[in-house]
Amino acid sequence: MSIPVTTGETIPGKEIESVLGLIFGAGTVTFQLKGNSGRAGSALEKAEEALAQEAQAVGANGVIGVQISMDSSGSGLSRSQTITLLGTAVRTK
Repeated sequence: MSIPVTTGETIPGKEIESVLGLIFGAGTVTFQLKGNSGRAGSALEKAEEALAQEAQAVGANGVIGVQISMDSSGSGLSRSQTITLLGTAVRTK
């Protein structure tokens, strides 16, 4: 089941029936500085999957008002990238 996710206040073409509350999804990847291309994308994909799972768990069929937070940490050649998505789970008609 594909869940529409948007930074906007509505889902185009849908009427919001109920607001189910705040949900979040996070994705983290750890990598070496050599050959790290595409790692942030991987963390984002994990965060999107986690957000969709949280939405389904509360009975939502959409997520609005999504905000993104990114954090990098590590030392030496080892780094970690975490992306967190926060949004409002909704049920649409």
